[in-house]
Amino acid sequence: MFVNLDEATFGGYKQANQILKNFNTEPKAMLTERFKDSIGINNYVNLVITTNEDFPVEITENDRRYFVLQCSQGIYVRRRDRLVPVATGIKHIPAH
Repeated sequence: MFVNLDEATFGGYKQANQILKNFNTEPKAMLTERFKDSIGINNYVNLVITTNEDFPVEITENDRRYFVLQCSQGIYVRRRDRLVPVATGIKHIPAH
């Protein structure tokens, strides 16, 4: 399952960061339905976080959970009824 967390930020929230880290690495996730007991299910989720924030998540040195890309603005321009690529403005940002 592919999940995009659009404009989600966890940068300054220690508890939310820990939940995100666990969700990223644990083979099981807890599923809770209303008025029912929680059950453990297999975790097949692949997370992507897209944001304009400078500090969306806390990434510590030697943390291997995240792959960070910074995309420049204006990669595409609108030409009439479609988007046309202008440049490849993507670069990898090391975690440390």
